[in-house]
This record gives sequence, C-alpha cells and structure tokens, in this order.
Amino acid sequence: MERGTAIRTVLSNAEVGDVRQSLNDTLQQFEQTRHRSRLAIIASGLQEGDDDR
Repeated sequence: MERGTAIRTVLSNAEVGDVRQSLNDTLQQFEQTRHRSRLAIIASGLQEGDDDR
C-alpha cells in the first residue's frame, strides 16, 4: 500500500476472501457443534427429571 498499490490488489494477493470463507465455515461448524451439545445436555436433564418420578 505504501507503494501505491490498490487495496483491492493487496487483499486479493493476500487471499483474504479465502481466509474469511474458511473462518466462516469453521465458525458455522463450531456453532452447529455447540448447538448439538446444548440439545444433548437439555435432553439429558429432561430425561433425568422423568426418572425422578
């Protein structure tokens, strides 16, 4: 950028779009795993509550 290179060119050369997409994909997988974990914990709690009857 100091040499007058356009920001678009710098970002393209750094493959920022690919890195961003990879991060988005990883975050989506993490969120899905977190959601499934929460559902499993809630289901276990509900089942445990049913067993106390």
